[in-house]
Amino acid sequence: MGGMTIRIVSIEPPWFEEKAQVQSCTWRELNQGHIPQEIVDAITPEFALKLTRSRAKTPIRSYWPLWRTTT
Repeated sequence: MGGMTIRIVSIEPPWFEEKAQVQSCTWRELNQGHIPQEIVDAITPEFALKLTRSRAKTPIRSYWPLWRTTT
């Protein structure tokens, strides 16, 4: 079995909407029945898109120290 290479890059604006759709759908499916429904209902594609746009302004390098301490 061959090795796997993982490449992490900053998200680009053309991918924002698709990423937000996947993020909201996945989040809702994973949390349905585990947390209050009003919180599940709040994670809409629009909310995820707003979050994506706000976080895309932060260079990915700034998250590296946080990631390294949690893995």
